[in-house]
Amino acid sequence: MLEHVELRQLRAFLVVAEELHFGRAADRLRVSPSRVSQLVRTLETVIGASLFERTSRRVALTPIGERLRSRVGPACNELARAVDDLSNHRDGLTGELRLGVVLATNGGPYLPEIIGMFEARHPACRVVVSEITWTDPLGPLRRGEVDLTAIRFPLRQPDLIIGPVLTTDARALAVADDHPLAGRSTVCVEDLADYEVAAGTPAIPQELIDALLPRKTPSGRPIARRTVSGAVQTLAMVARGEIVHATVASLPDYMSYPGITYIPIVDLPPCDAGLVWRASEETPAIRAFAAVAREVVAAVRRAA
Repeated sequence: MLEHVELRQLRAFLVVAEELHFGRAADRLRVSPSRVSQLVRTLETVIGASLFERTSRRVALTPIGERLRSRVGPACNELARAVDDLSNHRDGLTGELRLGVVLATNGGPYLPEIIGMFEARHPACRVVVSEITWTDPLGPLRRGEVDLTAIRFPLRQPDLIIGPVLTTDARALAVADDHPLAGRSTVCVEDLADYEVAAGTPAIPQELIDALLPRKTPSGRPIARRTVSGAVQTLAMVARGEIVHATVASLPDYMSYPGITYIPIVDLPPCDAGLVWRASEETPAIRAFAAVAREVVAAVRRAA
């Protein structure tokens, strides 16, 4: 049977098993979703059983799929590490890998572990982390000042490669402690039309701005946006009651500010953040770092 199984089929299966989404798996593999489905179906034919339960709403591993992942996953990871080690030896994975982070929330809680594992595997390459202002989130990357950037998704920028997700956050509304909404247990998008809401500068990609803050409520009411130039200014204005801020629920874990209450927004979907880099400047170090990030985040998800 082994001679009928191709490595790309196993790779497609493992990526779908991590993402539980054929579209996201296709983005990672840089092929079409139909190609991913074809590779998985071929593998299922060889094995003689379904590996995933598919519905219009969700993708889940079958018991046989779980067994295959537990057996094949470690072997494929070891094979990838062996290839990376040889590539690193050939290409000399040394020096610095410059990582820009647009707000600490975009790096997520596992970034220290990712950096530690990468440097342990590649001791001659050091990760240098720098903060990137959200007034120019992609500028340092495009100017070559950093090698890769941790930023919120979605992004549709043809010159950039969308890498692994680092963290997924629920949404929350930051308001002043004495704000009319502060006593609520939850809020919804419809509530935002009654207040001015913080919005990023024009340098932020439009697709990201619209994903983070809708232009209208479900009933069609416009949401007034107030352009802000940075996190400190935003939180100061929120604390004074001048604006509210549709953000991520983890923000106070990274940046506390007095006088602010965070309320869950129940009808905005969770927000991903992850790595991006320039397609024209991809290096073995970037690929190795992205591989470690995927490994760490996948392990956390499996343990959850």
